[in-house]
Amino acid sequence: MPSRALSFYSRKLNDLQAKLEFLDLFENEASKRGVIRHAIPKTLIDQVGLGTLPQRLHKTYQRAFFSNWVAFYFIYKYGFNGTTVDLFHFARDLAA
Repeated sequence: MPSRALSFYSRKLNDLQAKLEFLDLFENEASKRGVIRHAIPKTLIDQVGLGTLPQRLHKTYQRAFFSNWVAFYFIYKYGFNGTTVDLFHFARDLAA
């Protein structure tokens, strides 16, 4: 893949991640738990516990981890043309 295309994809991913860091989506506990449940290996969740993991990780790292995972998988699922409505539905599905 040409470097120009990689630069475009990287910029789009970084832009979405930056937007996600400042949305209230991170404050939604159900969505946060959904991301942890999807992103953290099951063996670690089984060992430490879903409720304990966030207590052991600084809030800044949690927010960065959350926004990075959501941005990557949102783009993976909807592509770069995903809308705000798509993001809303994606976030709602994380909480389920």
